[in-house]
Amino acid sequence: MAYVFREYRSNGRPWCIAYRGLDGRLRREKTEAPTKELAKRLLARKLVELAEAKVAGSDVDPKVVSFREFVKEYIEHAHAVKTANSARRDETSLKVLLPFFGEMQLRKIHSGLVQRYIDERMNKPKSNGKRRRPATVNREQTTLSAIFREAVKRRYVDKNPVRGIRQLPENNTIVRYLTDEEEERLYRELPEHLKPLVTMALHTGMRKSELLALRWEDV
Repeated sequence: MAYVFREYRSNGRPWCIAYRGLDGRLRREKTEAPTKELAKRLLARKLVELAEAKVAGSDVDPKVVSFREFVKEYIEHAHAVKTANSARRDETSLKVLLPFFGEMQLRKIHSGLVQRYIDERMNKPKSNGKRRRPATVNREQTTLSAIFREAVKRRYVDKNPVRGIRQLPENNTIVRYLTDEEEERLYRELPEHLKPLVTMALHTGMRKSELLALRWEDV
């Protein structure tokens, strides 16, 4: 049994498909098809996937799950195999990944969507108006890639859409100068023999290695 139908209980009345899975149970799924003809093609594709799974000896339907649903499974995995700090970093990244990818079907997320996410994150300033650091977005991309690597292992998807997308070049150097008050506090704490060295550093910006190698003939 396989057919297409309209979901009258929902706004917009989307086209849906119905079919029997490998376990014999009836499955009903909403699609993004705007027409009945396209819904029929999606149904035909689903029936092909089921047939291929059956030939391969699988007794499980090709899995249809949203990004948000799989993230619950992934977080359990992260806490089981990662360090506490690493798992917390994943959870921090997910606070911004979920609003973008959350309701999408895992199998429908492709490299173009991932690149769009990266572009939007870099182009949208933070709440304080400052530009977001590339390192922050790279960490989010790393978490997203880890999620899809695990999804591939569990046969939710066939490939990792993050793979092949280059990370952003990072330049996280922060240049900050001491205030007059900070300089005074620093000098009060310094032993006398270090004051000339610190004075030279403050007024020239020389590196530690350059200062230690300095000779009178260089001045």
